[in-house]
Amino acid sequence: FDELVRELYVEESAGAQRVRDRMAELLGSEVLVDDGKAVNRPVLKARLFDPDCPPCMREEIQDITTPHIMRLYRDRLAQASGVVVVEWAQLAEMGLSHLVNHRVIAVDSPDRDKLLRKRSIDAETFARVAAHQWNIDRKVEALQTVVNRDAFGSIVLYENHLDSTSSARGLDRLTDHISTILNLEKR
Repeated sequence: FDELVRELYVEESAGAQRVRDRMAELLGSEVLVDDGKAVNRPVLKARLFDPDCPPCMREEIQDITTPHIMRLYRDRLAQASGVVVVEWAQLAEMGLSHLVNHRVIAVDSPDRDKLLRKRSIDAETFARVAAHQWNIDRKVEALQTVVNRDAFGSIVLYENHLDSTSSARGLDRLTDHISTILNLEKR
């Protein structure tokens, strides 16, 4: 979904331009580049996750972008076949697990700090963003509530490890789970 958001931010359409124009109204013209035809994502991120940014501002940005992201998702889905994997950190928060039939792999890591350093993400930036996102327990609880309500779906927790042996075991369990829910023969 992050890829779809990036696509929207540079899309040449009247709707995408209205989204960009509204972002500039809300957050300042510095969030746009290329004569207003693209979003300056680092500036947008800094403004949205600034401690002084009110939650209603993030909600409004979400409200104006979501219909376009859903359109892009439907367009991509129409071209897909087989198993479709959707990677999106905000799936639980936005209550959109129905997009994946409530079949979710929730990812956490006991090695989060080391992984952040490996990806050159500074702890302060991560903390500002993470403060506005649910922790893994809250995500799994919300997802499981929806699975129970609809009597369909599955939530599996995958732990991302730097250690290759631990990662391999986790990937084996994940592969077995996916094979089971898709009724695939083990190879």
